[in-house]
Amino acid sequence: MGASVASIPGIHHVTCITGDVQKCVDFYVNVLGLRFIKKSINQDLPDTYHIYFGDYLGTPGTAMTFFGWPTWPRQRAGSGQVTTVSFQVPGDSVAFWSLRLKKLGIDHQRLTRFGADALGIRDADGIQLELVGDASDERWVPWPDGPVDRQAWWQEQLDAPTAEQQLQLIARNARRLNDRAAHLLELVRATAAHDRQIATLWHNINNERLARARTSAQRLAAKTTLRTSVPDAAHTLWALTVPELYVLHITESGRRPETYQRWLADVLIAVLLAR
Repeated sequence: MGASVASIPGIHHVTCITGDVQKCVDFYVNVLGLRFIKKSINQDLPDTYHIYFGDYLGTPGTAMTFFGWPTWPRQRAGSGQVTTVSFQVPGDSVAFWSLRLKKLGIDHQRLTRFGADALGIRDADGIQLELVGDASDERWVPWPDGPVDRQAWWQEQLDAPTAEQQLQLIARNARRLNDRAAHLLELVRATAAHDRQIATLWHNINNERLARARTSAQRLAAKTTLRTSVPDAAHTLWALTVPELYVLHITESGRRPETYQRWLADVLIAVLLAR
């Protein structure tokens, strides 16, 4: 046991209780924009739902889980009890979140937490939550297709004025995502062959990547003439940005991430754009 508190990298997940599973899902997905990772059961009480939310990959530290017990009384805060769950958001996004919550009719209060601007809200069960503007940790991977407005990086590449600039931004974004998540995605892919739930997760991740690739290819075709059809261009974008290629470039070949980014941009431009 001899590990000190300082050696603990963080909290893997937080588990709470909900009295209404559907209202809980509606809040954490449709309001906060977390991804509904899976629905399971309480292993000790198999007739009880255990539902999981997190970032795009379910990265440790982002997971919020709930047991569904509709017959339990409403929560009452007691002495010494943990009563608030805080989520990191980018420091410059607190105003965005305040506006979003206002549009959705969610009561919230502005406050300060450890010197950072924050918003205090309550979920569908009255659990106190905080959105703290202190997200300096880039381990978290946003859910690109979630209900919260598209991330600036995604919209930026779609709105690039030329097809060549768009492909350069796609290469940059692939590098940034793979910097954070390539090895975790590789682990998910390898585990999918032996675990049905992980296989479903891997299938969904690939479907979402392909859907974004289709959108990117359609936007490219609106800007210039492509060498191939839009569906084939989408498949090329999907195939050349897979984490396996990043791992091969960085881990196996010893190249630097910026070298991977330049290589990917050059290849995409050469393969997709008619000259």
